[in-house]
Amino acid sequence: MGRMLTLYVAVGVACGLLSAPGRAYAADVMSAADLRDICHSSDTTSRNVCRVYLLGVTEGITLGIEIGRGHGAPACLPEAVSGDALQAKLRERLDAHLERSPGDAQEPAARLIAHLMARAYPCRPIGR
Repeated sequence: MGRMLTLYVAVGVACGLLSAPGRAYAADVMSAADLRDICHSSDTTSRNVCRVYLLGVTEGITLGIEIGRGHGAPACLPEAVSGDALQAKLRERLDAHLERSPGDAQEPAARLIAHLMARAYPCRPIGR
């Protein structure tokens, strides 16, 4: 992926942790070698991407555990959703939510994004 990696990868990983397990798409998945290269790069942008990626994974796991314990609704991403489409939809929903509820601007971002994802991509009940 190199240095042109954008922030949506971190959001995509966190979001992917909250969706149905077992679905990984080669084009949307960062390899461990890619992450190592980014994290060991000398430029500030790559170091920031590394930090945000690791933070996103950590927050995604934490939220996944909370959802598994019944604190929040899971999100189920459609198989065909791209990282670009996911970023656009969540950015639009985040902007609209904060415009309606400016007091939520100080809430934990990961928790708010998980809530917005669950509303944008609700899971269907089993058997449908």
